[in-house]
Amino acid sequence: MSIAKRLEDERKRLGKTQEEWAHLTGVHRNTQIKYERGIVTPNADYFALISTNGADVNYIITGEKSAKSFFVDNKGEVIVRPAVELERECAIAYNSVLALEAALVVMGRNLNPHQKASCVRMLFRLSWPHGAIDKPMIDDVISLAMPHDDEK
Repeated sequence: MSIAKRLEDERKRLGKTQEEWAHLTGVHRNTQIKYERGIVTPNADYFALISTNGADVNYIITGEKSAKSFFVDNKGEVIVRPAVELERECAIAYNSVLALEAALVVMGRNLNPHQKASCVRMLFRLSWPHGAIDKPMIDDVISLAMPHDDEK
């Protein structure tokens, strides 16, 4: 199967028309048609754009499906996501744990496992959009997790 055919298959898998896909990527519909007929080959910028819209670029180029992560949500439904999303989530969680532990050492504070888990969860959610964790963010989540004097 050709790159052109796999490109068409991915677009259809994602439920997009040629017109919608062309609009998402900033190309003319005629260009999209030429890509899917194998007349013209898309450039790297095009592949980057379709990747951010859910296309499996590895499959389009090589014919091999990308690794997927599977999990069951709280409703019992199986969710499938590209492995790259799972890798990003793991990296953010890992960085959240490292940042929290380093801040606790510097502050000379201790948290119980439940409090640490709460902090990591908050750091993960706060840093998800951009992936960055800063000192004010860490200080805020630690202060939220630490029992206040009137709660002891």
